[in-house]
Amino acid sequence: MEDLAKTIQQKYIDELVSKYPIHRFVILFIFVISTYSYNSIKLPLLTSLMDLKISFLFDFKDGLLSKVSIFQLFTCVALTAITGVFFERATKSFFALFISRYDIPNLTKTLQIRYERIKTSNDLVNYYLSKDINADLEKKKIRLRCFTVNIEYLTAILVAVVWGVSENGFMELFSALIICLSIAMLQFKLFIFYIESFIPLHVAEKVLQGTDIDIPPPL
Repeated sequence: MEDLAKTIQQKYIDELVSKYPIHRFVILFIFVISTYSYNSIKLPLLTSLMDLKISFLFDFKDGLLSKVSIFQLFTCVALTAITGVFFERATKSFFALFISRYDIPNLTKTLQIRYERIKTSNDLVNYYLSKDINADLEKKKIRLRCFTVNIEYLTAILVAVVWGVSENGFMELFSALIICLSIAMLQFKLFIFYIESFIPLHVAEKVLQGTDIDIPPPL
């Protein structure tokens, strides 16, 4: 049971943790705004966001980036990397908490039996069925990634608030509490989606292809 849980956990993390330059650049931008708020204008994060103009953000001559030092930029890059690591570890912790309430071996066995029944004796038919399932599976992966990107954005904002705790006021700290609750809720929804929508299609694809299922039931 323990080995099965570890296998599923690794599969879960592999599906969730990917490198997406665009959203990581957005996270980097969040930290750049934060360091500007805390170090340049000495204001709480929410207060500075209310005053910042869009033109200032994209003015490379006299705008945001011109106010940030090289050291501060490197700090923001490091925080972006730390946020990714923290997100991955937090996801593993949430997974371990949630999976303890599910009978994963029984779920896997039930899915195998169900899809073995619909598998035909015609390999060509099975192949095209698996192709259709694969197309649906790709859509589920996109949904999973949308969940994870949103969670990582919230994690970055939380890290930014904690980073400037000495400058932030009640509104920022209250927002941090709301963000923590939102992250927990999204992690739960993510896990349920993974178990109920992704895993069944994954098992079905493997059964129809006649390949080994990499989330096997216990002996």
